[in-house]
Amino acid sequence: MIVTKLITEITSGQPEALDIFSLTVRGVVNDCTDSYAPTLISTLYAYLLRGIEQGSTEVKEECLDICTEIFKKFGLIILRQPNLVNKEKLMTAINQQLTGGSTLSLRKRASYAMGQFAVILNNQQVARLS
Repeated sequence: MIVTKLITEITSGQPEALDIFSLTVRGVVNDCTDSYAPTLISTLYAYLLRGIEQGSTEVKEECLDICTEIFKKFGLIILRQPNLVNKEKLMTAINQQLTGGSTLSLRKRASYAMGQFAVILNNQQVARLS
């Protein structure tokens, strides 16, 4: 699958084309139908989580941007299919970047991602963010 190749290139941190690959993945997310969304999300999820947790600052930023697009477009699908992503792990990873990100730009992107993600969290999860 082409998306797998693109997200692999993003998370491996190839700086020369990182922004192009990220833009392409975000375009795929935006053009994806609701019926295909669960497959796309499950394909991207592990790579995005790893990129947010372990990637360079640039990789983290791109992964957070992709997450923001996914949450914005498919938040309801993630909410209705609780096994699609591990919300606890994702919440922790994004929150770590929000509170301890190495740059202002990274913290800003984490805040955008968390803002879109918070909509699909339950009340207990949201309460733990504060």
